[in-house]
Amino acid sequence: MNSNAPVLKGKNVGILAGGTAVSQAFPLLASPILTRIFSPEDFGAFAIYMALTVIIGAVSTLRYEMAIPLAESREKAHMLANIAVSICLAISALVLLIAIFFEGTITKMLGSERLSSVIYLVPLGVFLIGITNVLNALNLRFDFYATVAKTNIVRAVSSVVSQLVLGVLKVGALGLSVGVVLGNLIAVVPLAKAVRFNMLGQQSSTSVKDIIKEYVDFPKYSVLGGVANAGSIHVASVLISSYVSLASAGLYSLVTRTMGAPTLIIGNAIGQVFYQQAGASIRSGENIEPLFVNTLAKLLLLSAIGFGLAYFILEDMFAFVFGEEWRLAGTLATIMIPVFAMRFVTAPLSMVNGLHLENKIGLLANLILLISTVSPIVYAFENDQTLEEGLLLLSFSQFVFYAVYLIFLWSRVRYNDASRLEETSEKSI
Repeated sequence: MNSNAPVLKGKNVGILAGGTAVSQAFPLLASPILTRIFSPEDFGAFAIYMALTVIIGAVSTLRYEMAIPLAESREKAHMLANIAVSICLAISALVLLIAIFFEGTITKMLGSERLSSVIYLVPLGVFLIGITNVLNALNLRFDFYATVAKTNIVRAVSSVVSQLVLGVLKVGALGLSVGVVLGNLIAVVPLAKAVRFNMLGQQSSTSVKDIIKEYVDFPKYSVLGGVANAGSIHVASVLISSYVSLASAGLYSLVTRTMGAPTLIIGNAIGQVFYQQAGASIRSGENIEPLFVNTLAKLLLLSAIGFGLAYFILEDMFAFVFGEEWRLAGTLATIMIPVFAMRFVTAPLSMVNGLHLENKIGLLANLILLISTVSPIVYAFENDQTLEEGLLLLSFSQFVFYAVYLIFLWSRVRYNDASRLEETSEKSI
């Protein structure tokens, strides 16, 4: 065993996990105020903005920022950042041209002319997501974990404060989206300063063509995964807006933000600990199935208690916390409890794919999840079913996916444990 092999540092994991938890919790805590300032239609427009920017933003750099942590020199890391930002500028400009020439067609497809102003904000949002991903990668490449964590918090606080101010000023549907843009703009500055990023000032002895060719596998194999992952999370809002109404998309977005919070905050923390401990077990030649089963048992217990209790109080809780106008969101949340409960269990354990370098499995899983999201919604609304019926079908489809995926992950853990044991036995002979 190589004692000099790199290990996952618990301190760094804790810093990033803490920053992520606070940045996720702050907007959630502000939601009861925001839902009394903005209407379901406003939240629907915001959901569409987030869906479009996140899906396009996920591939706005062609994933070249993912190669930055692998760069062996500072010079090459900054060169990759320059390439990624240049690509992001080009894609953002293309999105702007599409918005200018096809704005009417897009708003008609999305089901509301109120989205017109939001559509023109998408190109800027795409660029900010892309450059933030690049700067995050640079900061992590040079071990500036605290900078990334603090910036995540600054972004969340700035966004919420901006949304509150714009809401008080009665800006309307655009207020929530502009608030996020302002938060992202503010966050870019400390990230760029920490790594002294300056596109115009960077020079390299390696040609751009050589760098692009060296890391071409990232756009070849990661772009589809990025689209599938972002699409599986956000495409439902777009479809609900198109088939039902903008207000319905707003109700659904509040459901996903609220019900997904336990996975984002608690589940991610458990997943990080599982990843760290499982990695240590693999390095020491131990099986990780006992740890997998132990973590699974804890997640199942937490899910059963938390979501089981929520089933009886969600409708009244949504009305009380967010306002009577949002009572229907509580009804929709109750319908979707099974899928959120199963996702809470499965998502943290899916990190095992990274331990076994089985990224293709993650890609396939995201593609299947995207299909299991789109298919039931399209089927339900093409057959004139109600919003509740459509989400019931969606909940069943995604619940089955997460349950089957969990069983598959367990089987892969067993298989990989057995493979390592066999390999160790062969070496000892």
